[in-house]
Amino acid sequence: MKSFVLLSILFVFLLIPIQDSFSELEISTNTKVYSPEHTLQVYGTGLPGENLILRLFAPDESITKFDQIQTNPDGTFNHQLLLWPDPSTGTPYGTYVVEVLSTEQKDYLKN
Repeated sequence: MKSFVLLSILFVFLLIPIQDSFSELEISTNTKVYSPEHTLQVYGTGLPGENLILRLFAPDESITKFDQIQTNPDGTFNHQLLLWPDPSTGTPYGTYVVEVLSTEQKDYLKN
């Protein structure tokens, strides 16, 4: 009877998904407001040696910039995505969104 209860408890624990402590993707940018000649730095952490896709979306939701990078052996990354240009029809004033996609984790974050 005791072994049945223990096996039942073990079975329940096997059904519960366990999060990998290193599986979280975290991103930040160096500032929230940019002007011409400022750099847009994207940095954060992922899995060691992980391939990441960085995309910058313009206010009209078109992709302004696209890069693919690999995290460092410790999982960190720091990448200059863009040297901010003067406003134009291609890069108008407005709210831009940085998106980082993980090819290993099948996850993405927006900042």
